[in-house]
Amino acid sequence: MDCSKLPAPCVAILDPFANYAVAGIRSFTTPEQLPIVAWVSGSAGCTLMLWGPERYGGRGNYPSRMQEQIKNGKAQIEAFGSELVFGPTDSVLRIPGYPLMYDYERQPQTPPEWIRGADSLFMEVVYKSIMASEGVITISSPVIEKESIKACDEYFGSLGKSYFSIGPMAVIPNDPKEDDATTDKVFSFLEKMNAEFGEKSVIYIAFGTLLWPTNTSVFNAIIDGMMDNQTPFIVAHPSPVAQPSEVFLNKIRAYPYGLELAWAPQERILSHSATGWFLTHGGWNSMQEAFTYKVPMLLWPTSADQPLNASLLSIKFRAAFELIEVRTGEHGQKMPYRYRDGRDGPTPKFTAESAKEEFEHLLKDLKGMKGSVVRKNFEDLAMEIGRVWDEDGDARKALEAFLNKYLG
Repeated sequence: MDCSKLPAPCVAILDPFANYAVAGIRSFTTPEQLPIVAWVSGSAGCTLMLWGPERYGGRGNYPSRMQEQIKNGKAQIEAFGSELVFGPTDSVLRIPGYPLMYDYERQPQTPPEWIRGADSLFMEVVYKSIMASEGVITISSPVIEKESIKACDEYFGSLGKSYFSIGPMAVIPNDPKEDDATTDKVFSFLEKMNAEFGEKSVIYIAFGTLLWPTNTSVFNAIIDGMMDNQTPFIVAHPSPVAQPSEVFLNKIRAYPYGLELAWAPQERILSHSATGWFLTHGGWNSMQEAFTYKVPMLLWPTSADQPLNASLLSIKFRAAFELIEVRTGEHGQKMPYRYRDGRDGPTPKFTAESAKEEFEHLLKDLKGMKGSVVRKNFEDLAMEIGRVWDEDGDARKALEAFLNKYLG
């Protein structure tokens, strides 16, 4: 293909994990010739927490801190990198616009080994890419992140970088057109549950393509709670770390109101009128799809942006429920900030039995006033978010500002 007649690019939008691409572009162009914009496919709050300054609850200059420790002979690179990411403290985490939480609540679950092995590399690579870029994009909206977006704008502006919050991206419902045996099976199940239990009766359970609850006894207890209460559900387990036993799967298969799938057509499920709640880890992509189809969430966060997302929706907006008793590990089983000094709830026990009890209480709440309030709040947020791409919407204005700067 002859590309000689194509115009030269005027901006490079790069995933900050692709630091090699940043280095490659800078090896033969200057920022004036080809500015680089880092595409951070997540929230402003998480961007501040992981790569922002300490005054905004961030980790600070991660590579410099790590190199200083190594220089002084205090740590090996992998050990200190893990300590920065997974070494939470008892201090209070203060991210602009987010409910207060203890720093250790960033890790409500024991992290999988594959995450612990890659954390320091990911942190350093992304930080270096962002610092080497001329601009940053996050995919959030002032509807839910007004203060953190403002803080990002101030922080990156102080570094001489442009900042744009262009999102959410998934706000236009698609008409799912998958046509295969799995989709047909799912559709038939949802239609059957709709006829027997009514609209918004099914709980859809999915933890993304990478994650799965690390404590199987707790997850099994949640499933038992739904079965004991004759709650219809679909559980998807596409993650390679999800290794449900045949005994567990056969138990679901024998339950007349349950469906288990190694892969699930998520949009088809969320768009169906029978689906009422989405039990999820609360990653940013899952949140965007939940908003798109107006399906409120039951949140079981693991790491990264998920604990922040859960606190934002469940505490600040009262637009979701977060499961607390399911927390595991050294840091996850410490007292949550929301329950400090005996406030707003009982002292968590963090056992399979207490997790089941919490979830069974929640199942009752979903059908009562609390569930109605949370659903209404979530749907109101979803409606407001759905307008961000209108002619005068925040996302459209941010995109136009980006285009005017680099293409105008």
